[in-house]
Amino acid sequence: MATVVLLSMAAVFFGVLTLLYRCGAERDRKKARLDEVKTARSGETCSDRKKESAGLEWLRQMGSLLKSRQRNRVLGQQISNTRSKKKLSEAEKMLMIADVQLTGLQFMLVKLASAAVLASACRLCGGVLVRSTGMADRLVPTLTLCGGLLGEILPARWLKSRVAGRKALYREHLPDVMDLLVVSVEAGLGFDAALIRLYQKDKSPLMQELMRAMQDIQYGMTKREAYTNLSQRCGVKELTSFVNALIQADQMGISIRTVLKTQSESLREERRQRAEEKALKAPVKMLLPLVAFIFPVIFIIILGPAVMNVMEILG
Repeated sequence: MATVVLLSMAAVFFGVLTLLYRCGAERDRKKARLDEVKTARSGETCSDRKKESAGLEWLRQMGSLLKSRQRNRVLGQQISNTRSKKKLSEAEKMLMIADVQLTGLQFMLVKLASAAVLASACRLCGGVLVRSTGMADRLVPTLTLCGGLLGEILPARWLKSRVAGRKALYREHLPDVMDLLVVSVEAGLGFDAALIRLYQKDKSPLMQELMRAMQDIQYGMTKREAYTNLSQRCGVKELTSFVNALIQADQMGISIRTVLKTQSESLREERRQRAEEKALKAPVKMLLPLVAFIFPVIFIIILGPAVMNVMEILG
C-alpha cells in the first residue's frame, strides 16, 4: 500500500514538473515570437522613418536648390541692371563733358541705329559684289557683321575723341584764364565781376562753363553744388583742383586773390611740365617716320650711284 502511494505521489510530481516545463517552454516560445514581431515592427518603423527622412531631405534639397536658383537669377538680374546703369551713367557723363545734348539711352539708340544702317549697307554691297563678280555667298554675312560692328564702334570713338578734344581745350585755356582773373582781381574787381568782364572778351567753352556755374549760384544753388557740377561737366583734373580750392576758400574765409594767385602759379608749372613731357616724347615719335620714309631715301641717294657703277662694270 505504501509503495502504491509513493508511486502515485512520484507520478503526480513528475506530471506537475512536466506541466510546469511545458508551460515555461510555451511562455518562452510566445515571448520569442513577440520579440520577433516587435523586432519586425521596429525594423519596418525604422525603414519607414528612414524613407520619410530621406524624402524630407530630398524635398529640403530641392527647396534649397530652387531657392539658390531663384537667388542666382535675381542676383544676375541685379548685376545686369547694375552694369547697364553703369554703362548709361558713363555714357551720360561723357555726353555731358562733350556738350552733346543727348541722354545715355538716346546715345545707345543712336549706336544701334548706326549699326543697323551700316550692316544693311554692307549687306547690300556684298549682294552686289556677289552678283557682279561671282564671289562666294558667305561673303555677305561677313560684310554684314563687319558693318554692324563698325556702326557700333564709330559713335563711341567719335564721342571719345570729342571728349578728349574738349578736355584738351579746357587744359589749354585754363592757365590763361587764371592769369587774367588774377590781374582783374588785383586791379580791384570781384571774382564775379572779373568773370563777367572776361566773358565779354572771350566766349571760349571754358568761360561758358564758368559763367554757367555763376548763373547757377545766382539762381539759388550753393557755391559748393555749383562748383561741383562745374567739375563734373568738365572732367579735368586741373579744373577740379581749382574748384576745390574755391570751395575751401569760401568755407574758411580765405582771400580769393591768394587762391587765384596760387592756382595760377600751379597751372603755369603744370603746363610747363606737360610741354617738357611732349618735348621728351617727340624723338621717340619721330623715329618711326625716319625709319620708314627718310632713311630709305638717304640710302638710295648715297648708294644709288655706286650700285649703278657696279652694274656697268659687271655688264
